[in-house]
Amino acid sequence: MFLHPDFKEFRLASQVGRSVTLLAIRLLDVKVTNRISRPDKVANVPIVPTIQIIGGSHRLDPDGILSVDGGVRVEFRLQVKDEQASREPDAVVEVLYGADYATPKAPVPEEIGEAGLDAFARLNGLFNCWPYIRQEVDRLGSAMGLPFLLPLLRIEPKPPADAEQAVEHTKDAPAKKGRAARKRR
Repeated sequence: MFLHPDFKEFRLASQVGRSVTLLAIRLLDVKVTNRISRPDKVANVPIVPTIQIIGGSHRLDPDGILSVDGGVRVEFRLQVKDEQASREPDAVVEVLYGADYATPKAPVPEEIGEAGLDAFARLNGLFNCWPYIRQEVDRLGSAMGLPFLLPLLRIEPKPPADAEQAVEHTKDAPAKKGRAARKRR
């Protein structure tokens, strides 16, 4: 599963990420619907999962705690011949986790602002919660007779759109060390 933020959003999220400390990750909400009464009767019928990212909101409280949420909604549909794909799902697992971060005591810098917090919540918050989300979806799916493991979450920013951002992108990229640099150590 991939998130493809634009360069500016990725940079803003990175700025916030450098100044916060993860305090806690907690389960916020779980919703499960299973309309498959006998999973053994449909064991040979392909099941098609559809994954949708949910959440991504944030709240900064007066004590400097940044709370973000992130999760998934997975819809399972039995692949039955001659049926419409748009019908109601046969099963749904929806999982929402929250992450709390300590922020510096100083006010959020002007250049980060609300856009930076939004980007951080959408990217870093979801990324930090992802292992817990995966485990919960796997556990609930297995309990319903629908074993399913979410893919790994990868964040790959889109390449910069203009020359000025490309220069900034190059400056921010980690330096690659060649064979000669490793030998000197």
